[in-house]
Amino acid sequence: MDYEDILFGLQPILNANSIKDVPIQDVYLQSYITVMDQLAVSLRAPQNRDLVRETGLLTQILRVLEDTLDVAIHEPDNINNLKYWQLASELIRCVANCLVDNNINRKILLKVPESSPIPAKVSKNPLLDYYMIKILTFIEFTDQNEDTMRAVQLRSIVLLRNLVLENNAYAIRIAKVILGPLLTYLRYSEHTFHEEPDNMVLALDLLLEFTKEISTGYSLDSLLFLTRFCKRIATVVESLPQENENENDDEGPTVGDEPPEEDPYSEMLFSLSESIEVVVLQQDNFIDFESSGISKVQTELFITLSVLNGKFFANKLIVMRRLVSITGNISAIPTNTNINDRPLCYEVIKESQDGYTIAAALIILSNSINSKDDATTILKEITLDDVINVAQYIKDPLEFQGYLDLLRKLINLSNAMFLSQTSVTKFFSILSHCSEQAQFFPNLSELIDRLLKKSITVLPSNSLFNLLDQEDNNNFMVKFICNRGSFVSCLLMDKLLVAKKETSPDALTQLWDTIFKIEDTGSSNQSSNTNGISIPFLFQLTKTIGIYLHNCVTTPLNENEPNIVFTTYFNPIAEIMNIIIPLKTNTDKGSESVYNNGKFIAGMIQKLLSTVEVKTPEETKLSEITYNFFNDN
Repeated sequence: MDYEDILFGLQPILNANSIKDVPIQDVYLQSYITVMDQLAVSLRAPQNRDLVRETGLLTQILRVLEDTLDVAIHEPDNINNLKYWQLASELIRCVANCLVDNNINRKILLKVPESSPIPAKVSKNPLLDYYMIKILTFIEFTDQNEDTMRAVQLRSIVLLRNLVLENNAYAIRIAKVILGPLLTYLRYSEHTFHEEPDNMVLALDLLLEFTKEISTGYSLDSLLFLTRFCKRIATVVESLPQENENENDDEGPTVGDEPPEEDPYSEMLFSLSESIEVVVLQQDNFIDFESSGISKVQTELFITLSVLNGKFFANKLIVMRRLVSITGNISAIPTNTNINDRPLCYEVIKESQDGYTIAAALIILSNSINSKDDATTILKEITLDDVINVAQYIKDPLEFQGYLDLLRKLINLSNAMFLSQTSVTKFFSILSHCSEQAQFFPNLSELIDRLLKKSITVLPSNSLFNLLDQEDNNNFMVKFICNRGSFVSCLLMDKLLVAKKETSPDALTQLWDTIFKIEDTGSSNQSSNTNGISIPFLFQLTKTIGIYLHNCVTTPLNENEPNIVFTTYFNPIAEIMNIIIPLKTNTDKGSESVYNNGKFIAGMIQKLLSTVEVKTPEETKLSEITYNFFNDN
C-alpha cells in the first residue's frame, strides 16, 4: 500500500483533539471513506497489519474510533450523527482487518503489553465492554440510517470474530459481555436474515465461538429462540447437487472480501446446530427442563428435521445427526420426564417416513420409560409392530440407537407371544443389519446385544425354532447369532433345547462351536479363580450345558447321534468343570449359583456314564472330575 498517501489522507482525523473538530461535510466525509477503504483493502496483506502497528497508526485509529462512537451514541440528535456512524463503520472495518491472524494487534486493542502472554482476564475496555454492546443492541432503524447501522453491526461482528478466533482466553472474556447482546442482535435479525445471509453466517459463527467457551448465559427462552431460528433457516435451504458439498476451512474474514461460494444457509445450519448442541450438553444445571416450554423446543427440532429430510445440502449428515442428538440429549436429562412429548412421538412413528424424525421420536420415547407402567402406557398408543416397521425408513445406522433401546424396553413375555412369524423374521433381519453396521459404529453393539438377549429370552421357543427352520432364513439367522458371540448363542440354544424339536444339525454345530469358544463379552463380576470368565456368563454357559444333558438323560440320543459332552467338546467342558469346582468355597450368590449348576451337570454326566460298560479315556477323566462335586474331602 502507499502508506504515506493513506497517512496523509487521514491527518485531519488523526490530528484533531475531538472528532467533532473534524470537517465532516459530504466532500470531506467521502474523502475519509475513500482513504479508509484503501487502508482496509491493503490490510488483507499480513505485512501491512504489522506496519500499521509498528508506526502507531493502529493505536491512533482505535482512539479515533472510540471518540467517534462516543459522539454517535451520545448525541443522537446531532445533525451530523449519521455521518459519524458512517465514519465509525469504516474505522471498525480497518480495525477488524488489522486483527486477522495477528495476536500482537489483538493485544493492542485489548491494551495488553506485547511481551505478555494472552491473559485469562483482561481489564475493562470501552470499545468491547460498552460500544460493541450498544452497536449490537441498536434496533431503532430509520429509512435514513438502516443501511449504515447494519453495516456497522456486521463489521463489529467481524471485528469480534477476528479478535477471538483461536484465542480461547479472549473468547471467554468477551463472551461474558457480548453473548447477551449478540443474542439480541440475532433475535431482531431472525425475520430478515435472508436479506443479508452472508452477514448472518458470520454472526452465527461468532455465536458458536462464544458458546463453546461459555454457555451459562442461556435460558430456556433463548434455547427456544435458537431452535425456532434453526427451523426458519431450514425452510430456505435449497437442495444442491452432491458434488457441490465440501467443507470450508475458516481463516478469518476480512471486511470487503467476496462472499463465500457455499450455500450460506447450510453454513448457518451447521454453526447454529452446533451451538444448540453445546448449550444442551452443558445446560442441565441452568435450564429448567421440567418446564412445559421444553416441549416447544422439541417440537421445533422435529419440524426442522422433517423440513430438511428431503433436501440435500452441505454437511447434511452432520447437521441431521446433530439435531437428533440434541433431541436425545434433552430427553435424557433426568429432570425431563418427556411425557408431554409422547403424543408427538406417537404421531411421527405412525405417520412419518422421515428417518431422522423417526429416530428422534424413538429416542424420546425410550428415554420417557422409567418403569413398567411407562412401557404399558406407550403400548396402549403404539404396538411392537408399529416400532418394528419404522426400520424400513431408517438409512443412517446411527438412527437405530433409539430404535434398539425402545424395543428392548417395550418387548416382554406378554406381547412377544403375539408377534407374527413375519414380524419375528423382520425383527431379526433388522437386528442382523444393525450387527453388520456395528463394525463401523461400535456404539450400536451394546444396544444390539441387550435387545437380543431380552428378545431371545421372551420370545416363544417355537417362534425362534420356526425362524431357524425356514430354509431361506436359516443361514442368516445362525450366522447372525454366532457373530454376536457365546452368550446369545447360549440363550438361543436354551430355547431350541426346550422346544425339543429337531433342529438342523449344521445350525446346532455352528451354535455349539460358538458357545464353546467362550467369547465372554462381560468384563464385570469376575472371580479371581475363573480364568477371567465373568460369573454371569459362566452361569449362563452351565445352564445351557445342563439343559442339554438333562434332555440326554430324559430322552436318550439315537445310537448314531454322538453325545457332545463325551466327544466333540470334551476338552472345554472338562476345563469348565475344573474352573467351577473351586467355587464351592465362595460365599457370593453368583458363585454359589454357578457351583450348583456345575453340580447338576456333574450329576447328569454321572447318570449318563453309569450306563456305559467300557469307558473311553475321556469318559474316565470326566467321571473323575465330576466325582469331585460329590466328594466332601
